Amino acid sequence: MITKGNIGLIFDEGSFCELGERSVCSVVTGYGTVEGQQVYCFLQDASAGGGAFSVKAAEKIKSVYRLALKARAPIVGFLDSTGFSVEEGAEALYAFSDLYRVVQTAKKEILQIMIAGDNCRGQVEALCTLADFFFKDMPVDKAVLQARDIILRMPPSRDLLPYQFRTDDDLNRRIGNAPELGSNGRELLKAVSDNGAFLEIQEGTAPCLAAGFIRINGLMVAAMAVNGEQGENALGSEALIKARDLVLLADKFGLGFVEFLRTEGFRSDEDRDAVLRNAAELAGTLTEVEIPKICIITGEVMGGAYSVLAGPAFDLTFMWEGSKVNIIHPRQAAELVSGPQSVDNIGEEAKRYEESHSTAEVLEEKGLCHRIIDPADTRKFLAGALESYANIC
Repeated sequence: MITKGNIGLIFDEGSFCELGERSVCSVVTGYGTVEGQQVYCFLQDASAGGGAFSVKAAEKIKSVYRLALKARAPIVGFLDSTGFSVEEGAEALYAFSDLYRVVQTAKKEILQIMIAGDNCRGQVEALCTLADFFFKDMPVDKAVLQARDIILRMPPSRDLLPYQFRTDDDLNRRIGNAPELGSNGRELLKAVSDNGAFLEIQEGTAPCLAAGFIRINGLMVAAMAVNGEQGENALGSEALIKARDLVLLADKFGLGFVEFLRTEGFRSDEDRDAVLRNAAELAGTLTEVEIPKICIITGEVMGGAYSVLAGPAFDLTFMWEGSKVNIIHPRQAAELVSGPQSVDNIGEEAKRYEESHSTAEVLEEKGLCHRIIDPADTRKFLAGALESYANIC
């Protein structure tokens, strides 16, 4: 259960200043610092009438949002409510609807983090999902530690440049076991990042896709990698939505976007229309955002997933040695191109088809790949590529 005492966990000791202390309701608001950085906060105190949402509670939350927006500072919300004030009826519902508007407006401007308590359900939980980062089903103290980490790593608002942290990690550090990590997206992202730093988002959803933020030469970069070791590496709606959320986060804060790609394509055991709709939305988002985008193909990419997750939407495309792109399985392609084959010949025909259509060398010759790289040198090439965009990311 979230109570007023939890609010001090987020701030530096002695820095919290409560606002509207005499305005009695279930919500506590104020501001303080996180390692010297200004942060605003609101908290639903579940010990005060079950944290029931009221008109006064909405006004307090909207008031602290106005301050955070004017200061271009992050805001952290603790939500733990049994529902709406029954005495106020439709007025409370109307006030909550207006709060949706405020939070959605702020989503375009400042960093928002929400932490949900045990009683956070229904519309209150839906409000939480509008935040850039949303924590639920975990101890409050653990969620607070992650929230502090995010505040220290991410820009506080969309109009401020990303931080560049000091790093002692060698930009030219080789990743000797990179080929083995190709199907383990989470570990690959850690291996590429400065000192193994990886801030993951939506860890509990779409385990086939690891997504979050890494550091390259001290600069925060959004990155994702297919995590085949967590199951098949085909992508469904949940993974496509997760990828789109990451791209939008990167765009909001002006961060570069890096993608490590190997996939069998889209899942065939889900609603096909829904998967294709989410794939199209991701493709549209990748096209629209103007941040630096780099694709690194680390293995085989199959079918329409290449059209969505690679191609001209990306500024640079690198391919690991030995990686390839196939429109369909090479054996099927060989049969379509060469006609029916005997069992003895089909393997050779499939191999010839791949060598003439699918390999990294062929794609480089056709201008679909900018460079073939040794997997061990991934970090070096990624750092160099991002450096060329240093003035815009």
